[in-house]
Amino acid sequence: MLTGIRPIAAGSLAPAFSASFRARARSSCRPRDVRKDSMTSHTAVIADDNAGMRLVARTLVEEAGWTVVAEAVDGEQAVRHALEHRPALVLMDYRMPGTDGLEATGRITAAWPQATVVVWTSTEDAATAERFFAAGASDYIVKGDVARLRAVLAPACAGRAA
Repeated sequence: MLTGIRPIAAGSLAPAFSASFRARARSSCRPRDVRKDSMTSHTAVIADDNAGMRLVARTLVEEAGWTVVAEAVDGEQAVRHALEHRPALVLMDYRMPGTDGLEATGRITAAWPQATVVVWTSTEDAATAERFFAAGASDYIVKGDVARLRAVLAPACAGRAA
């Protein structure tokens, strides 16, 4: 039995991840690098049921120059926020209570074919990725691959949508 191990508090994740990511990714875009007139097109909705992961996602998204317009804790909220705000990017988790990310992705892209849904999940499975692509996702990234997420978010620096 392991002793002395405690759950991680959600509030402690973002500062630790943010400091670590900044140290590793000196060339990443910062919000000040994005032209002022392009900010409205670089809006994002984040969907993840884990508060700590939403905080990490928000940190990464905002550091890349995006403006987070809404956060969702389940797929139903993700659909509602995406269709209300019409962001340039929806960063979607897979496993969430109620409506999961796969169903939410399908509903978002069916109602709004121009949507860019990037799946950021801990589920590392090719079959699941294929189901997301069939549902209309633009990319599928495993949560441990922060460099790949940064690469997807980086087009905000050049004034292009992801």
